[in-house]
Amino acid sequence: MTAVAAILAAPIAGLFYLALGIAAMTHTATLLAGFGLRADNRDARNEVRTVYGGFPLATAAIVGISLSGTEYVAGLMLAIAIATLGMAAGRIASALVDGGIGNPPRREHRRLHCTPARIYLAKGRSQ
Repeated sequence: MTAVAAILAAPIAGLFYLALGIAAMTHTATLLAGFGLRADNRDARNEVRTVYGGFPLATAAIVGISLSGTEYVAGLMLAIAIATLGMAAGRIASALVDGGIGNPPRREHRRLHCTPARIYLAKGRSQ
């Protein structure tokens, strides 16, 4: 990854997380329709707001803090990288257990899982 790509990747990843969080909070019942899932009851909507809303909003905030030049940038980016790689590992586990992941997410969504790890690795090489 080039230095320019590494510089732009963090704000772009932060914006993706922010957009996902806002979408989950405002379009809770329909957010997962692309996966063939419905959030048509209170418990399901609670899960959507928590996992797809609250967590991405918190992650966007962490990305924003890391862009401020704080001394904790490496630790913050490592935490985000581990969390998003965990989501990617969940997709791999689904593929292995279920013989595929069904209705796959868009390419942009898959990139979102990997971008923080790429940023962390790029920053680690540049220091």
